[in-house]
Amino acid sequence: MSCTLDSKTLNVQSWSSDDDYLGSQATQWIAGAVKRKVTVLGKTTVHKITCMENGVTWTDSNVNYFRGKINGASLTLNSDLAVRAVASVSVTVLSVSMNAENDEYLQRYYTLTLQEV
Repeated sequence: MSCTLDSKTLNVQSWSSDDDYLGSQATQWIAGAVKRKVTVLGKTTVHKITCMENGVTWTDSNVNYFRGKINGASLTLNSDLAVRAVASVSVTVLSVSMNAENDEYLQRYYTLTLQEV
């Protein structure tokens, strides 16, 4: 069972996904009543994946690598994890957050926020 993003292996701790619509809402007067009209143009899926890395120098860190990818570039996400299987999904990195333990093991927990393209 593995998960990769842009050929980097992720040690996944948790994964959440949110689907939302892309569109607009407007208040209109229809048939003698105020109605809320929703126009749906499509949908977007955002994944939040929390990972851990241990004993990796900052230069080789996934955190450092993915922070450099917050530029709109399209990356490929693959996962055969039971929690969420995806194959060759194009995503862009929206944010990277990190919590590091200051100990000899260089342990980092980080969360990637990815939007499907």
